Amino acid sequence: MKKTIYFILFLFITGTLMADWDITESHGMHYPQMPDPTGYDVDCNDPRILADDFLCTQSGPIREIHIWISQRYQTGEPIPPPILNIYLSIHTDIPAAGSPTGYSMPGELLWSDDFGVGQFIIREPAYEGLQGWFDPWIPELWLGDHIWYWQVNIEPILDPFVQIEGEIYWLDVSITSPEEIGWKTSLDHWNDDAVYYDQDFPPFFWIDLIDPEPPFESLDMAFVIGGDDYPKPVELSSFTTLYANGNAILNWTTQSETNNLGWNIYRGETENALENNTTFCLNNSGLIPGAGTTTEPTNYQFTDEYDVIVNQTYWYWLETVDGGGNTDNYGPVTLTIPEEEPVPVLPQNTFLCSNYPNPFNPSTFIEFSIKEGETGKLTIYNTKGQVIETRTYEAGSDYYKWDGTEYGSGIYFYKLETQSYTETKKMIMLK
Repeated sequence: MKKTIYFILFLFITGTLMADWDITESHGMHYPQMPDPTGYDVDCNDPRILADDFLCTQSGPIREIHIWISQRYQTGEPIPPPILNIYLSIHTDIPAAGSPTGYSMPGELLWSDDFGVGQFIIREPAYEGLQGWFDPWIPELWLGDHIWYWQVNIEPILDPFVQIEGEIYWLDVSITSPEEIGWKTSLDHWNDDAVYYDQDFPPFFWIDLIDPEPPFESLDMAFVIGGDDYPKPVELSSFTTLYANGNAILNWTTQSETNNLGWNIYRGETENALENNTTFCLNNSGLIPGAGTTTEPTNYQFTDEYDVIVNQTYWYWLETVDGGGNTDNYGPVTLTIPEEEPVPVLPQNTFLCSNYPNPFNPSTFIEFSIKEGETGKLTIYNTKGQVIETRTYEAGSDYYKWDGTEYGSGIYFYKLETQSYTETKKMIMLK
């Protein structure tokens, strides 16, 4: 766990904000485990860690995590607990049948992050009533220890873990605070007991969390996990691949874009390559420029110039990057490389793509498609309207790499003309 010193800032929210979560809202990523109003709060102050398991009910990135906590001895006015840092991690599941302890517990670390002051919001207290405090390390239970508990909203998670539907995971929580902070138990039980662990003191293994009061039942923790329930920045209407002239060519069309800075394209050799981090990025020279914000359809084309193997199937993904650095993935689409060059599949529409990179120095790629039955002319101009270069093309998908070594920095234009289509775009060379 990272150790960080933070200045203390109290955030007290008196209304429902975008970062809030209510039981009436969708969750999608797992079944919520709601807090037990009169239950216990279990000590989770760093270096102590608590963990509980959950079943993923929807694949996708975990963008938000909500937990419920209390401050020990807090019986006066409801002052938000002074939390300095929240450490969260997600692990694989070691089921009871394969566990050395005889009960299920967290396994391999899949994701972790620290959330400091300003990266979470403490909501107004949800309950006023007597609640217990449980320290399983002693072990000892104090009934009627405090009267307030609080909802903590951790979102947006900018570098999220991508979970897979049907998998069981463990969420670990450890909190840094000058006060004693506990994670609240839940009335909603799923699968196995929560577990606890101390990083500094023996025994150095997970211990199952059991209610110290008869009938000594399992304890579960209160939390909710959320995902992509916000509008996506891009509405993608098509994403296709074809093999021509010895290269894989990707075409995609968006119906609308919001604050879309650009695209990354990833290629892998298995369907799960993106999840397993075994892809590589094709556009090494920088983002393929997006359309920013538009409600008009936008066409894109990209040529994969990396080597391919005959009869090998490749998977491709698109990734958008918005102005806030958030990303979304689309795909995959697949392409199997044929043994012989196939008869070219001619496009049904003509379009000119934005060049990339842009700005550039000294070369850039201009990609386009010319529909069946037409021919096209690609012309490059300077700002005076003087023709720098002209090239002609038959129907099909193609690209031109323009090298501006002999020309100076500045704005240039490129135009594609066919029998039924004319479009001009701007590019910038910076030397």
